Amino acid sequence: MINQLQDFSNDARNRWEELTSNQPANSPARFTLGYYEMGFSLVNAKPSKDLPELQTRLTEAGRTMPMPWHPFWQPQEMEYKPHPYKDFVETWLGKPSDTGEINDSLHGDFWRASRDGKLYTIRPYLEDHREHFTHGEVIEVNLPIWRIAEGLMFASRFAETFEEVDEIAIHCRFTGLDGRRLDCFDEMNRVMLLGLGLGPPKHVSHRKEITLNKQVSLRQAQDNLPQVIHTLLGGLYERFGRFDFTLKRVQGQLQKMRSVTY
Repeated sequence: MINQLQDFSNDARNRWEELTSNQPANSPARFTLGYYEMGFSLVNAKPSKDLPELQTRLTEAGRTMPMPWHPFWQPQEMEYKPHPYKDFVETWLGKPSDTGEINDSLHGDFWRASRDGKLYTIRPYLEDHREHFTHGEVIEVNLPIWRIAEGLMFASRFAETFEEVDEIAIHCRFTGLDGRRLDCFDEMNRVMLLGLGLGPPKHVSHRKEITLNKQVSLRQAQDNLPQVIHTLLGGLYERFGRFDFTLKRVQGQLQKMRSVTY
């Protein structure tokens, strides 16, 4: 199942590259500083009979999400609404303006869904759009937890619209990591959490990218989300000088995420 999910993710990424191919080589639309992608596959899902039924399932899953702008959210503006393409439902938020250019990669997300319960999304790093960070140099220490959790929560809700789904395959890929360091949005906690500001940065990646794959039961994804995220993302944090990535951190961040009022 992981191999099938990777093939699906590769095809979806190729579609995104096709959509951005008419943009300049240094265009924000191409996520030139790096990006992360997520793919999910509902194991043993009986395919939707058609794309309208798939769209209904996606809408239902999104309706039960606690956060409105999750990775598979559906904009209502006509030019950005999810639409059929071949045998998929997909949307690209980076559609060029009237000038034919995209000025902000932060709003350039692309996602795709298949009738047999596969999901894919590609997104730029929020860190590359924060004024007090040098773009391309930082991974915020807690954001991967939030982003992967949001994606897996949606996949779990999506699974509930299918019968006989008892497992979810997960594919994550982070690119543009070489030379990035772990940092923290919260200025007051930077030194306490990371030891930053006391000499050279301690947690710097010297690898360009990492791919993480895992298959978990639907019950694990729903009832033991902190443990799933902690196990899945451990390899990412090891790239940053063996940062002490604890289950307690994941539990705290997920509790904080669920307490946010939108």
